[in-house]
Amino acid sequence: MDYHLQILGEGIYIVLYGSEGMMEAANQYCDTKDALELSEYAEWIGRHGLRARLCIRPEVKRIFFRRRVDKAVRESNDLLQRYGALIPECEIDQREIEYTLLHRYDDTEEGQDYHMDIRWDPEAAVWIAESDDVPGLVLEDDSLERLKEQFKVAVPEILGLNDATKDDK
Repeated sequence: MDYHLQILGEGIYIVLYGSEGMMEAANQYCDTKDALELSEYAEWIGRHGLRARLCIRPEVKRIFFRRRVDKAVRESNDLLQRYGALIPECEIDQREIEYTLLHRYDDTEEGQDYHMDIRWDPEAAVWIAESDDVPGLVLEDDSLERLKEQFKVAVPEILGLNDATKDDK
C-alpha cells in the first residue's frame, strides 16, 4: 500500500492510499471522465476501499477562487468521512506533499519539460520518482532534495542511453 498524489484540477490535489492496482483503477476512472465531479469521485473512492484526502494546492492565493475550492474540498472530505475513507490530516506530512507538488515539473533539457511522478513508500521509507517522459527512469531516496538532484543527473543520462539503443537497432 502506498500514498499517491493526483492533481485533480486547478487548485486541488488528492492524496490516495491503496494498492498499486487500485491506484491504476483510480487513474483509469479519472481518465474516463470529461469533467470529474469531486463528490462522485469521493463516493467511488469510498466504495472501492481506497482512503483519500482532498487538499488545496499551496500556491492558490486568489481569495474568491480559494473560497470556492475550499468549499468543494471540504464537502468531498466530509463525504469521504461518511464512507470511512478519509485519511486523517495527521497521517499526511503536508510540508512534504506541498513541496512535491511545487516541484512536480522539474528542470528542462533543451527546452523539454520532463514530468516526474513522486510517491512515498512507507514500507521502504523512501520517496520514489518515475517519469513517463523518460522510459526506464525509476529513482528512490529517503530525501526529497536528493531525489530532485538525482532526477537532474539521471534524465540526460537515461535519454542518452535510450537514444543509443535506438541507433543500435
